[in-house]
This record gives sequence, structure tokens and C-alpha cells, in this order.
Amino acid sequence: MKEYYGPELGWTMQVFGTDTYRAGADGSHKYMGRYDSQHNSSARYMRDTWRVFYAQINQANAVIARSEAIENMDATLKTRRVAEVRFLRALAYFQLTRHYGDIHLSLEETEGVEIEANKTSASEIYSQAIVPDLEFAISNLEDNPSDYG
Repeated sequence: MKEYYGPELGWTMQVFGTDTYRAGADGSHKYMGRYDSQHNSSARYMRDTWRVFYAQINQANAVIARSEAIENMDATLKTRRVAEVRFLRALAYFQLTRHYGDIHLSLEETEGVEIEANKTSASEIYSQAIVPDLEFAISNLEDNPSDYG
């Protein structure tokens, strides 16, 4: 999340093109507010947002799948960590559907190069990924301040 929310990537993707900011002074990414021909999939902000969130989704998928094999860990703590990861995966899918609409859905870890993608409707992304992940997170992340040290 740091790559998106830390520098101006997330801010630009969420605020530019609204009535909050019309055009920056430096000129490097004014196309974000103009929606001209530079506003395409090869533009840095569009490309990097896609890359950042799909890397996060794949990491979350790996944690979820591999957590089952972890031994010698308190079951409650393991469930809590998986719930946190599922929340982050839901957030990644939420942002992707906000920015791109219908997108590729993957709920399993990708190892190696994947050359095929599906186009899953945003409503399916919500019903198969976002809502179930948030429901799991809510039911397993009861507020317990002692868990945070």
C-alpha cells in the first residue's frame, strides 16, 4: 500500500480530474485532469497503479494459501493475520474496480509468468472477492487493543 498511498501515485489517481485540482504547475501529469490521449494504459500512473495492486493481491493470495501449512503458531493469531491480509486484498480489489471497472480476478497465488487474463465484471469482483474478504475480516478482527502491543 505504501507505493500507492505514500507518494503522489494514489493522490493523483484519486484527486486529479475532479474539481479539487484542475492542473498542476509542473506539467508532468496534467493529462490526468484533461483526459487527453496521454491518459492511457502506458501512462505511468495507470500502469503503476495496476502493478502495485496486483502485486499486493498476489502476495495476499500467497499468505492465505500458505498459512494453512504453518505449524507452531497460535490458531487465533494465524486467523487474525489472514483476516488482516484478506482486508488488504479487498482494499486492492476495491481500488482496482474504482479505477478500471471490470478487471482480472485471481484468488490463487500466481507463481511464474501468467499470460492469460480474464475480464471479470466489477459486480463479480465484489461478490467473489471484496465482500467475502471483508466479511471474513470483520468476523475475525474484533477490536482487542492488547493485540497491538
